[in-house]
Amino acid sequence: MLTQKKLFDAPWLTPALGLLSVVVISVSLFFTFTAQPDVLQGYLTRILPIHVGASWLAYLAFGLTAVFGLTYLITRNYHWDRLSAASSEIGVVFIVLSLFSGALWGRPAWGAYWSWGDARLTTTALMLMVYVGMLMVRGMIEDTGRRARVSAVIGIVASVGVPINYLSVYWWSTLHQSPTLSIVERRSALQNSGILIGFLVGLLGFTILYVYLLRLRGQLALQQARLEEHELELELKGVLAHD
Repeated sequence: MLTQKKLFDAPWLTPALGLLSVVVISVSLFFTFTAQPDVLQGYLTRILPIHVGASWLAYLAFGLTAVFGLTYLITRNYHWDRLSAASSEIGVVFIVLSLFSGALWGRPAWGAYWSWGDARLTTTALMLMVYVGMLMVRGMIEDTGRRARVSAVIGIVASVGVPINYLSVYWWSTLHQSPTLSIVERRSALQNSGILIGFLVGLLGFTILYVYLLRLRGQLALQQARLEEHELELELKGVLAHD
């Protein structure tokens, strides 16, 4: 009988999560593209599973970047630093996808791909720059411990941008619409049930995709850390041999 730890570390789990995410996102797109056009937004809603899914994944990734960073500061276990770095990289990729898909939606909806006057777009661009800067800082610091500490602090502070970005459509008058689906307000901007199902299934699919990418990138980071440690050991042996 598999223990929980052995099940989590099972080599088949990562590819299984990747396959599952593809299947779930494909189901989401099937519902979205076979449904009738939405009453209010027409065919524009077909991009929502990708746009909102990418935005949600970026929020999730940046939030957990802070959680992993804080856990590292408490435990000093480099496993959490690797997960924090991996999560921030994933967040950067998907916030770019969110901006790109949002621009495709904005052109027919607003008449422009981009507007710096929109609070949601501006804060999203600032978030992207902050996390790209964080990754650049990681690359410039050679000392492993200092790199992990600095990255953790930046990740924790930068995570404040997530709630600010989400609430920006409530706090400021912007072009960007309010959330498509709000559980707190008990409302949905989607009138078509097929598109709504595709939207919800898409959120699940992108969540699974995040777990898959985090595991994959975390495993690669662990292999890289072991390689660097091995190279350091060889260098030390070389120095001792010369002495």
